[in-house]
Amino acid sequence: MTPPKHVKLGSRTRAIVEGAIPNESDEFPAHQAWADDVERVLAFLEMQGQFQRYLPRLRARAKERDAALAEARAGFYFHQKNFSILQWEPVAVPG
Repeated sequence: MTPPKHVKLGSRTRAIVEGAIPNESDEFPAHQAWADDVERVLAFLEMQGQFQRYLPRLRARAKERDAALAEARAGFYFHQKNFSILQWEPVAVPG
């Protein structure tokens, strides 16, 4: 994971990129607008006490990273719409 030189990363995004599985063809995040958006979502995860829990998935291969970001973005969206997140990763059916 190597973003282009002109993209400035926030501290949380940098933590992901620096600890990620190496992949030279993945320019995550490839644009400044994307980097800024990802940093906002990661700040939300940190505010919710979930950043460290998500970190291994965010540092994984691109497909898993993107899935983790999509989950986090959904929570971020609902939070912006004044929904409360009662539980992260609830068990739908015990056992």
